[in-house]
Amino acid sequence: MGKNNIGINWLHEKHFMTIRNKIRKLYAQQNEYFYDRDWRHDNSENPCTMHIIACSTLYMELECNHFFEYEIHYHIDDSPFKETIAAMLGTVGKAKPIEHSMANYFKDMRQYYKDDPKYFSILSFDAAQQA
Repeated sequence: MGKNNIGINWLHEKHFMTIRNKIRKLYAQQNEYFYDRDWRHDNSENPCTMHIIACSTLYMELECNHFFEYEIHYHIDDSPFKETIAAMLGTVGKAKPIEHSMANYFKDMRQYYKDDPKYFSILSFDAAQQA
């Protein structure tokens, strides 16, 4: 991986985390149950997935592809923040939409991870103000 790729990847990671923080604040307005897991320093389960956030209407993942390039994969269902999130993602160089049925997918995630409080929480306005 060249020095140029490292810099671009760092920018994608920083951009992902900035968008993630803004999304958390948006969803906190409606007390959304939310999944947020960071694998950037732990590849024990999946060496390509770096960070995932998800809820019943949104999925966003930071991934390192097989060419060591960071990409953001996302899907937005009927979210009240769809246009705002899409506009933020439109500023990312490697953002790819994916197809999911978010309600079913998130339900399966909750079952699989058994609502583990390390990764799942209810976002509330008060907690978002402290972040």
